[in-house]
Amino acid sequence: MDFDFVYQYLSEESYWAKGRSQELVRVAMDNSICYMAFLDDKPVGFARVVTDKAIFAYLCDVFIHPNYQGQGFGKSLMQHVFNDPNLATVKRFLLVTATAHLLYEPFGFMAIPDPELYMVRQR
Repeated sequence: MDFDFVYQYLSEESYWAKGRSQELVRVAMDNSICYMAFLDDKPVGFARVVTDKAIFAYLCDVFIHPNYQGQGFGKSLMQHVFNDPNLATVKRFLLVTATAHLLYEPFGFMAIPDPELYMVRQR
């Protein structure tokens, strides 16, 4: 993993993690399954999955650097995530996105059925 690449994007460029500290990014990465997309050994994207590796997973902190968007790296990264044997038995993936619905729909993501069953606790 290229921590500096991930930290810089999340803390300075992303809309969801702007200002996140190095410590929080490191702890989050250490406690998740992390994936990177590369072009000629240069990192171009990242994804993180928080999971019990059995039933549930939360896909988060997914990004492709703006210089490489629209070139298939996002789809390739998602294929890698969903082909990971560590996640083979996971039946429920959750994610939150404001901008990338079209990326995730081909991988089976949809609006939450029965949203009245779901709750969230936010600080």
